[in-house]
Amino acid sequence: EGGGGPGGMNFMVDFIMQNLLSKDVLYGPLKEIRDKYPPWLEAQQAGQEVPEEDLARYRAQYEAIQAVCAQYESDPANFGRLVELIQEMQKHGDPPASIVEEIGGSIEADLAQEGEGEGGAAAPGARGPPGLDPEDFANLKLPPDMLKDLPAELQKECAIM
Repeated sequence: EGGGGPGGMNFMVDFIMQNLLSKDVLYGPLKEIRDKYPPWLEAQQAGQEVPEEDLARYRAQYEAIQAVCAQYESDPANFGRLVELIQEMQKHGDPPASIVEEIGGSIEADLAQEGEGEGGAAAPGARGPPGLDPEDFANLKLPPDMLKDLPAELQKECAIM
């Protein structure tokens, strides 16, 4: 097997997944979605803009997001439970487009603010946050200790080093 011996690749995949699903990465955005759901659900119930079937799915999704956030708040190191809860959350599809747009707007504002802090706004024609291209990885800033627990032989083979 690749990745430095038997089970090495599995270890590396598990390690990367644990970092991608860590509280530092996912909790903030999920908490933001969770906090926007109650007013959105109230507005939908008042105006019935969304079909009842979709509304039921969104309610179930909101409950799943609450469960993931609660897990991050109570036991963020329980990776197995987080994976189960995140898979359950994903069964309900994407959050409502208007919530995603609100959050996307706040991300774009944060990025614009960062650009202003570095001497000006983003360059004309620059793409916004949706999607990644290879150039995005060139400027990717990972926590310096992210791979510290990865065995040395796997660190050499890790594509994100």
